[in-house]
Amino acid sequence: VTGYRRSKEVSEVLCLRAKESHAVPSSVLQLGDIGISSEPGASVPDDDFLVILLRACMHLNLYPDADWAVSVISVDQCCNKIAGLALDNLEEKFGAVPEEVKGKLIAWRELYGWVGAELGLR
Repeated sequence: VTGYRRSKEVSEVLCLRAKESHAVPSSVLQLGDIGISSEPGASVPDDDFLVILLRACMHLNLYPDADWAVSVISVDQCCNKIAGLALDNLEEKFGAVPEEVKGKLIAWRELYGWVGAELGLR
């Protein structure tokens, strides 16, 4: 179990305990990979891990043959979800129950296939 996983589990338990013991409302959002804006002309962040990995694959003209998938949600979709949660102020959304906020799950091979087809990679 990773440190990230442990800290995530601890924070979820703390939110639930705060709700049960002290009626503190909280919303636990499990965010997927947050990507660039969906607006035309948005720039790609150079320090994003997925961008770094894809660029390395393109440079090497190779990619890992892995059963891995990515779930990228645009930054504006993510902001809309969080703002909607706050503005709707629905009690059932603040029950400290984890909720996934993710984009469509895309298999790594499919993602690399799209990039590879565009750039003539193998």
